[in-house]
Amino acid sequence: RVLEAVECALGAGLNELAGAIVEAAGAVRYVTAEGISQARQLYQLLPESLVHSRLRLRLLGIVSLAHHAQSSRAAPEFAKLDAEVAGGRFAAQMDEEARIDLEVTRSIVAFSSVEHSLYRPDWSALRADTLRIRASSPGDQRLWVVPIATEIQLLLRQGRALDAAPLIDDYVQLTQHVNGFRGAL
Repeated sequence: RVLEAVECALGAGLNELAGAIVEAAGAVRYVTAEGISQARQLYQLLPESLVHSRLRLRLLGIVSLAHHAQSSRAAPEFAKLDAEVAGGRFAAQMDEEARIDLEVTRSIVAFSSVEHSLYRPDWSALRADTLRIRASSPGDQRLWVVPIATEIQLLLRQGRALDAAPLIDDYVQLTQHVNGFRGAL
């Protein structure tokens, strides 16, 4: 239904409405709800000028890249966007949902980068993101899976299986008890 609504809005020349529909559907959270294929399809409908003007749409694009054959582009794109955010470019758009999307995207990019390159993400930033996501989204535990999976992957790659064990337990509990979990990774 979201796809159809966005197509209708774009067909009527209502690009801003199309962007608002995608954001209302969750933007990055849409990936955890509907899966990456649906999210990529939705993202590909959006005009580039609209995407570049809206933080959450750019984040959705980066997540789409991270789960694509072009995943090596995700980390540099995220670093560029993160610098723009730090510079205040999207200050007016930086609400709680945008902040969580930013943190979840950081984890997805880190996970993808660890899988496909020698990129070493900032461990302390990822840990802080995990804690903030858990604290600020108690109603949507699907979001917790992304940073937890990233931390597990990093710990295992460093040979720190004992440190990863409690996170693995968390991951198993979350994925067994969250109805409709389709997996963001």
